[in-house]
Amino acid sequence: MNKKKSFKRVQMESFFIAGAGLMGGSLIKALRKAYPQSIIRAGVRKPDQYPELKNWTDGVFALDQIPLIKEKTIAVINTPVYTIPDLAEILAGKLTQDSIITDVGSTKQGITEALKGIKNFIGSHPMAGKEKAGFEHSDPSIFIDKTAAICPYDFHQEEMILRLEKFWQSIGMKTIRIAPSEHDWVTAYSSHLPHALSFIFGALGKNEKMDLKGIYGNSFLEFSRIGKSEEEIWIPIFQSNKKNLVVLIEKFIKFLYRFQETLENNQPEEIKKLIEDSKEFLKTI
Repeated sequence: MNKKKSFKRVQMESFFIAGAGLMGGSLIKALRKAYPQSIIRAGVRKPDQYPELKNWTDGVFALDQIPLIKEKTIAVINTPVYTIPDLAEILAGKLTQDSIITDVGSTKQGITEALKGIKNFIGSHPMAGKEKAGFEHSDPSIFIDKTAAICPYDFHQEEMILRLEKFWQSIGMKTIRIAPSEHDWVTAYSSHLPHALSFIFGALGKNEKMDLKGIYGNSFLEFSRIGKSEEEIWIPIFQSNKKNLVVLIEKFIKFLYRFQETLENNQPEEIKKLIEDSKEFLKTI
């Protein structure tokens, strides 16, 4: 894996942002700040529901009415993972061959495999966001100092990959190149499993009718924050990476049983070893 950070801008070209929720809206605002003179177009399902977009873009189109775009463009798809392949196919017919199509999907292998026939599609995953959804919560600062994973194949031209890296770097992100399959395994651990555990943690609280009476601190708030994320975003992510997620859940359950046994058997040294192992790993991050 090759990690880079830079703030060089791509040469002047236009941008097309498909989807204007939290990620798409934040990206539009970040691009307008980084490229005040560039043409930024947006595509959404129902343009009349996004009146504010007119203040940030040079054109808002329905996703089923995207016009032909004649200038070199970087197009970014910010919609649920299961919609990305179809939208990429549509955009491929609307953009020039020297344009780049990418996405922000949280899983990569299924998407990139489905789109191997579109040679100017390169999968991306900017590791940025909030638990709140919608354009009204968009914030261009969410990208600053975060990492964008880029998942090219061997057939992608180096010039195209570099353009995409500079694109993400120009809004303040670090970039890393990683194979789609490795990306999905890593994010199953670093993102998808933590979200699943936070959802389960919240559901447990409801099931037990927990009345916290204000007795909680930052650790509770930090762990539970992502449990407030939107289900329409996370259900497709869980489903698209279920193979890796199921493997990690099985391993996690074994560790949880191990911890339970150390408590039941009064084995503080085993608990100490588990905590030390955790700290040793987490210090590397």
